[in-house]
Amino acid sequence: MRRKHPSPALRPSLRTSSVIFGVVVISIIVASLFGWVAAELLTIYAFCLLTVAVSVGVAIAAAMPWEVPVKKIALD
Repeated sequence: MRRKHPSPALRPSLRTSSVIFGVVVISIIVASLFGWVAAELLTIYAFCLLTVAVSVGVAIAAAMPWEVPVKKIALD
């Protein structure tokens, strides 16, 4: 059996276009927030690395046997 009225070409409806536009806008917002969060996390990570490096440096300096200062010999 044939249809009397063939279906028109499928076009996205206004609702579908609105949903796609909303998803794109939300994706842009999330991407910008993720970029901000990533920068914040990178800053925290760098601060933690600096703290660890200073702690290790202090521990190494405390463990090193320091030499006594050399006394100057007076050549009178």
